[in-house]
Amino acid sequence: MAKDKKTLWTEDLPPQNTRTRDFNTVKEKKGLRSGIPADMTPIALFKLFMPEELIGVVVGYTNSYAESQRPNWQAVTNEELYSFIGILLYLGVEKKK
Repeated sequence: MAKDKKTLWTEDLPPQNTRTRDFNTVKEKKGLRSGIPADMTPIALFKLFMPEELIGVVVGYTNSYAESQRPNWQAVTNEELYSFIGILLYLGVEKKK
């Protein structure tokens, strides 16, 4: 029984010979619906979510902490952090077996 005291959860699968109810079917096109220019690059789109100012703050704190722990620390740049985040995103999307 769910928290709302109305929904009853079950592990039984629905029968395979039934149709999906119409209200459960997505009928809209998937993807973005805003006016994003067609010539916008992936990095430009990413920078809308992670602007240079935010990356600069993360780089500043990273370098500050690292220099306090390791005196011969080579400072990280904004480009290196963008590359690192890009690799993490790519590895999360491109799952190979």
